[in-house]
Amino acid sequence: MISYRIDKDNADTPYIKNWVEQLNMQCVPKTYIGLVGAMAFGGVFISCFFIPALGDKYGRLMCWAVTLFF
Repeated sequence: MISYRIDKDNADTPYIKNWVEQLNMQCVPKTYIGLVGAMAFGGVFISCFFIPALGDKYGRLMCWAVTLFF
């Protein structure tokens, strides 16, 4: 088992606060981390059902701008 500790107090070395630390995912099961990636692809899959219909109804430029906002 590899153990590590990040030295946040040392100003000489740069430190990046990534999403694993922000969401406190250091000690969660691997299935939860995989679920984060699966949910991203699931969101793309679900949006493929209604975004093209909205693009045909309201215009593709408006739907493109709204999806970029989200």
